[in-house]
Amino acid sequence: MCDVVAADFCQILLLYKQDFDVALGEWVLAKKQESTALLRTIEVVREWNLLKIGAFLDDLHEITYPCGRTIYQVGDPSEDIYIVKRGRVQMEIFFMVETQISLPETLTTYQTKRTVSVVARTLRTIGRG
Repeated sequence: MCDVVAADFCQILLLYKQDFDVALGEWVLAKKQESTALLRTIEVVREWNLLKIGAFLDDLHEITYPCGRTIYQVGDPSEDIYIVKRGRVQMEIFFMVETQISLPETLTTYQTKRTVSVVARTLRTIGRG
């Protein structure tokens, strides 16, 4: 605890706790409505009722990433769902291409050689600017 004392002439903006609680409640409700509208654009979620969407929203965590930060990297566990709420992400897809070539070792046997190539390309940019 501490005392707060004006050391000089001060003008203070004051918001009473009860008014803050009301404003916060309205803000939380608006955010839930915004997220519900976003979720309704996803085909899987479109048919869910509001109760199911509300339970889903309670489990969502909003995370902000700066430009250039890697959100998910090849090799990371792929157990999570990412929904782009605002901004854009660039996805780079890595394709594994395996080729088999049968080469004769002798006149009666063949040796199979396998080569694996990794081809990377940017698939597309997703999200809203």
